Amino acid sequence: MLTRLRLGLSHLRDHKFHNNFQDCINPLCLCGDDIENNIHFFLHCQNYNDERRNLLNEIEIINEELLNLSDSELVDIILFGSIALTISDNKIILNASIKFILETKRFDGPLF
Repeated sequence: MLTRLRLGLSHLRDHKFHNNFQDCINPLCLCGDDIENNIHFFLHCQNYNDERRNLLNEIEIINEELLNLSDSELVDIILFGSIALTISDNKIILNASIKFILETKRFDGPLF
């Protein structure tokens, strides 16, 4: 799932909409707040507040300044890690990202 999110080919409605999946007529999240893209999924969707709290706590432990980055920059680090961080810190972030993805159960069903 991490690779699919990186490539924009995941279950998220924005990904499906822009890749012309017939089962997705618009990119809006089912929560009704915004387009369901990587930023919305990881940082804003109200459906995953508890899971997000755990993810952001892991990131904050590494470096609380990371939480001051723009949404786009933070999601890039959540998905790819950062050359500015140690290998150990990147592993922690990527493992926390995978844990978040699994805990949300957002990708448990079939892609189409």
